[in-house]
Amino acid sequence: MKLRCSILVRALMSCGFLTLGSGVAWAGGSLEAVASPDVTNIGKGAQGMSDDGTVVVGSVRLDPYTYRAYKFTTAGATELPGPSGATEVVAEAASADGSVIAGRSYSGGTTYGALVWENGALTQLPNLNTSAGSVQQGFARAVSDDGSMVAGESYSGTVYTGGGLHAVRWAKSGGSWSAPQDLQGNGFSATRVLDMDAAGNTVVGYGAHGDLTNEAYRWTAATGMVGLGLLAEHLGGQYPTSRATGVSADGSVVTGYSTSNGDDKRAFRWTAAGGMVNLGTLSGGTYSMGNDINADGTVIVGSADQPVVVNGVTQNFTGGTGFRWTQASGMQSVAAWLTANGVDVGKNTFSDARAVNAAGNVVMGSGQINGSTQIYLARVDATSAGGSGGGTTGGTGGGTGTTGGGTSGSGTGNAGSDDSGSGTSGGGATGGTGNTGGGSGSTGAGATPPVGGGGVIGLADFHDSLMSTWVQSLNTVARRYGLSLWGAHHRTLMDSGLANADGNGVWITGDFARDNDQDMRQALGEAGVFHDFAPNLRIGAGIGANGVRQDLAFGGKTRAHGSYLVAEADYAPTGQRDWILSATGLYGEMDARISRGYLNGATVDASSGDSTAKTWAARLRVDRHDAWSTGAFRWSPFAAYSHAETRMDAYTERGGSFPVSYGKQKVDSDELRLGVTARTALGRNTDLRIRGEAVSARVATGTVAGQVLGTGGFAFAFTTSSDSRSWGRLGLEVDHRLSQRTVISASLHAASKGFDASWSGSVGWKMSF
Repeated sequence: MKLRCSILVRALMSCGFLTLGSGVAWAGGSLEAVASPDVTNIGKGAQGMSDDGTVVVGSVRLDPYTYRAYKFTTAGATELPGPSGATEVVAEAASADGSVIAGRSYSGGTTYGALVWENGALTQLPNLNTSAGSVQQGFARAVSDDGSMVAGESYSGTVYTGGGLHAVRWAKSGGSWSAPQDLQGNGFSATRVLDMDAAGNTVVGYGAHGDLTNEAYRWTAATGMVGLGLLAEHLGGQYPTSRATGVSADGSVVTGYSTSNGDDKRAFRWTAAGGMVNLGTLSGGTYSMGNDINADGTVIVGSADQPVVVNGVTQNFTGGTGFRWTQASGMQSVAAWLTANGVDVGKNTFSDARAVNAAGNVVMGSGQINGSTQIYLARVDATSAGGSGGGTTGGTGGGTGTTGGGTSGSGTGNAGSDDSGSGTSGGGATGGTGNTGGGSGSTGAGATPPVGGGGVIGLADFHDSLMSTWVQSLNTVARRYGLSLWGAHHRTLMDSGLANADGNGVWITGDFARDNDQDMRQALGEAGVFHDFAPNLRIGAGIGANGVRQDLAFGGKTRAHGSYLVAEADYAPTGQRDWILSATGLYGEMDARISRGYLNGATVDASSGDSTAKTWAARLRVDRHDAWSTGAFRWSPFAAYSHAETRMDAYTERGGSFPVSYGKQKVDSDELRLGVTARTALGRNTDLRIRGEAVSARVATGTVAGQVLGTGGFAFAFTTSSDSRSWGRLGLEVDHRLSQRTVISASLHAASKGFDASWSGSVGWKMSF
């Protein structure tokens, strides 16, 4: 795995997509659920991930001095064993499929170990110097895609002779890991590894070289460690340095930055044929740094600056911004690139660009998105990704090498042209062609992708839209049956209010409810029949239709309608119906249309999909009628326990620039309700009931996985969550008997904040015959 991905892992922790305790991780273009280990700890951290997004690696901090390496997958968290006596064990990188993991350990003093795990089995990689008195330090930093190569550093000296860390590479051959191959050479010292190509054949980084405390290098077996030198304009500076930060998939193109004193950094693109080419700066800017490169080396992203604009007025100071560079369009700010491709970025700003996908048309970094600092994902259609050029100050042509094999050349680019003049021959490779940003890239309309489109999202905001739509919509559909159990069936069938309640009967009821906190409305209509199989046994069954409407953020909404079957059995053990034991069961299905609203740049966008939900619920209840009296009131307490389960089918959204597909979803609820009803007569045929209830419930939502569709789309997953609440509900109800066998009832309930609706009303008619 490439080391630059680790930067994104840490950054994405800030926006919720990589929270090891709560469940999601971004990895190489995908988001996967990760589980928290079942150990006492004071913190968890992710260091790297597999390219296929199925494995996240990192560590769990047990106490201030103890770390343990862990592998996190959708199946859970697995501790990776460490060397005996090691107090710190950290996993840092993984192969493409996650089967090979690299990391390090610390065992006290100056002892650090380079580690590799293959399907969980530990190997401590050998160090450069294993003789007595040598400093034992090794660090495994990167793994090739197939897991056969590991790159990092190892200490070469002893406590007496001194020494330093060397860039090294370990190879798996014949079932075992080789001794470290010392990559350091050609006058380099204290070298560090920053990236490795897909096959593990090319390693890049930086080290001390000649008069330079830091110089970018590129290592291959054929060339050894070759210094990439400095850009010509940085020669002779006070603190000249360069670093190679990224390499293309085949190792042929390198990016990074060069500087003379730290304040004039310039992003570069290096090739064997062209040497180190200055990518320039944004118009009015003072620096640029290359951070990442796409698979074929044609797109580079990084950090730069440009004059700040406030209320349309350009200020005399600059601010950091991300850039995207191509040969055709030169260096563009991320904002300019998106705007050129038809995306309205509004007041969003993009502080940097940290990563680019293999095709080069998806960029990630950090910025001020929708008023908050968060990671952004920007994408355009691959066929129109070039955008308009302009805004780039031309840079210098071929870089100048230093002693030990650096590239050279002194050709100077002409500002404003697409390409600059070729450099003159120096001591190393011939100077390359300088590139500038004055060129104009083509802005193609491009073909419309089958799903998704161009735009930019803040991942923290998008995370919230994914989670809130999932949780709110699922719970909205699930909670509609609470209106059936505690609206239409808030009383048992035996407690009908009829003067003559023996024999057979029918009921019809209609209910309406509103939840102010959830901006949700519900309605149902139900009809049923009951029969007394014995004086103390009544069984009834009914059919109902219900619907729910909920408004979500940014114009999103949930609309669902369906039908259900309900059955109830009431048993009076004493035969006098003073005690009633009741069991109620319900099954229903609903068709739901869910529209998810979100911000795409400065534009409110929406994607919607259709799903079907199935719910079953059961309630056990015991009532004690007329348990005591006070004045004109007769008091009847009750207790009930209910359980419900709702499953929603997988569905795929349509429309919008960032549609997603959701997997199957599930929610379970358990509820305990205690209440008491005070009944009094308002007249010969009219009764008033006043009801008070205390409720405690727990709602658990299962894991849901999904996929953001379109170019640069990624998988995501949210793990199981639980929400427990307690609340109260008050109700008023009037029964009016039209005859001994017919009664109409009307009730109104209001609840404090919980899982019941804020207020609900019910009107019903019952008749016995």
